[in-house]
Amino acid sequence: TIENAVRAVFDAADVNHDGQLSLEEFISTFANKHYVLPPAWLEERSNRLTRRLTSEEVEELKEVFHAIDVNNDGVLSTRELENLMRESLEGSMRGDTANINAIVAAVLHVVDTDNDGCVSFSEFVEAYSRDTTVLDIPIMAAAARREVA
Repeated sequence: TIENAVRAVFDAADVNHDGQLSLEEFISTFANKHYVLPPAWLEERSNRLTRRLTSEEVEELKEVFHAIDVNNDGVLSTRELENLMRESLEGSMRGDTANINAIVAAVLHVVDTDNDGCVSFSEFVEAYSRDTTVLDIPIMAAAARREVA
């Protein structure tokens, strides 16, 4: 609604959060800039944006998710992700537990938004819609697993 949009602009301009716009806040936000909202506010909001996935992409993500979720409990556990990495790595990397753990920790850090230690399908889709590269390794590994099966 327009009220929500105006409130968002006001809140962004109200730097000291006192519920009032001082002349300095007004000028620094609106008069001296080519944009209406402060860059930090825009960046914070844009980081929350996700792109809309096609139905084909969602179906592909379901297949990938189910290929990784070997115990079919509806979430991807740390163990499932680690096993997936081990299967997909070749040679000496397969036994490199430290690197595998680091990769899985990096994926969980980005994808596990509720910090419960596993990845739900909604977190999986949300992460992919924000940044398709964040799941490159698990997606490629799951594709290889599906080809073998």
